[in-house]
Amino acid sequence: MFKLKKPICKDMKLLITHLLPLIFTLTCFVTYGQTPTITWWYDTNDASFGQSATDDIDGDGLLEVVFGCYRNDSSVYALNGDDGTLLWKYNASPLGSHGCNDVAPIIYDINDDGQKEVIVPGSCNPRTFCFDGETGELIWEADTRGSDSPPTIADIDNDVNRKFFTANLVVMSFV
Repeated sequence: MFKLKKPICKDMKLLITHLLPLIFTLTCFVTYGQTPTITWWYDTNDASFGQSATDDIDGDGLLEVVFGCYRNDSSVYALNGDDGTLLWKYNASPLGSHGCNDVAPIIYDINDDGQKEVIVPGSCNPRTFCFDGETGELIWEADTRGSDSPPTIADIDNDVNRKFFTANLVVMSFV
């Protein structure tokens, strides 16, 4: 039987594999053998149906967890992975509407400045958002018709310029 000597969420250099978004709460589980325990949780105002992404987005050497919430919350969250405290939050709902952010975010240094950005396509909200990873400041947003597919970044035509791709609800788009 495999047993961990350190909690997964306390030693953030280990891959976080036990982050399970539950309805209204993001919960971090620590597994010792076969007995999981809760290390921390963060209450939200609605479910988080999409996948989370983890990376060191604020340069502190520890992983953060980024995820989006559904209609009654409509926010994108960045939490400190070691203790679950809020790093930043952005409400992505259009004015007079609800935004559902159930598409996996992607974390990447898109402008080669040494700092990571967070890109989140909306699903029922037909926008894609790019945030400064450290501050949560909105860098840009684009119309993308909404998506239910995780995004990717690649140089598909060998011109040294990476493109951001997401399959939206109508056609494939890139920014």
